[in-house]
Amino acid sequence: MAFQRIGTLREIVDVPVTDWRDIQENLVESIREHVRNRKYFKTVPYNADYALAKTKGQIKSGVGQYRSGGVNLSLSGKMLDSIQTPSPRKDGFTIGWVGTEAAKVEGNADRGRAISTPERPLIPPVEKELYADVDQLFGARCKLSSSTTNINLKM
Repeated sequence: MAFQRIGTLREIVDVPVTDWRDIQENLVESIREHVRNRKYFKTVPYNADYALAKTKGQIKSGVGQYRSGGVNLSLSGKMLDSIQTPSPRKDGFTIGWVGTEAAKVEGNADRGRAISTPERPLIPPVEKELYADVDQLFGARCKLSSSTTNINLKM
């Protein structure tokens, strides 16, 4: 993120779209890293019905069938590659899935591997990294603020 000298409180909170794009890209990579590399869901087993269906070859993936019943994230990897990242706005950004990929996210949540739900949009380690990025962004912007910034209060 490239910063220019900032002089007012209003300028501190007026974050350029390019900075939101950087945070958006970091967030998507964080999601992919924590899910694809089995960091977050490593200890979450498949539910019994789904694991049994996988070992019987009843789960069709369009790729070589994986029948051990252990966690296999090849389909999740494809889902993660399909994260939609519309252009950020002045006030933030949106990420998500559409169509069949959104259905996969919901299916994962139903099976105990919720990447994103309305109640918990981000898994905890991804949320922590997002807050760190935002804190860093605003912290750097505050440091660039003029030391002569005045706040006038009327009582």
